[in-house]
Amino acid sequence: MFEKQNGFKHPDQEEFEKIKLPEGMELVWGYFIQLHNARTSSGFGSNPISYSEIQAWNNLTDSGVTTMDVKIIKRLDIVYLNHQAEKQKRDKK
Repeated sequence: MFEKQNGFKHPDQEEFEKIKLPEGMELVWGYFIQLHNARTSSGFGSNPISYSEIQAWNNLTDSGVTTMDVKIIKRLDIVYLNHQAEKQKRDKK
């Protein structure tokens, strides 16, 4: 989706493609990737995916996201943001 809209791959796409998912996670991972590809930035880094963004995306796509899906998406978001913060620290050294 990101590549279609922007004409180039998302900078994190290769990293995402390397991830091996537990069985049954493909659907929620797809939700996360769609939300991640629409993520905003503050100029200092990526912003967290908000509940209101999840709700708006769910309403627009009629995905049928469950409460458990939202919990998993938010946890994946925390893992991603923590990874980005660590990467920025390493890059500064």
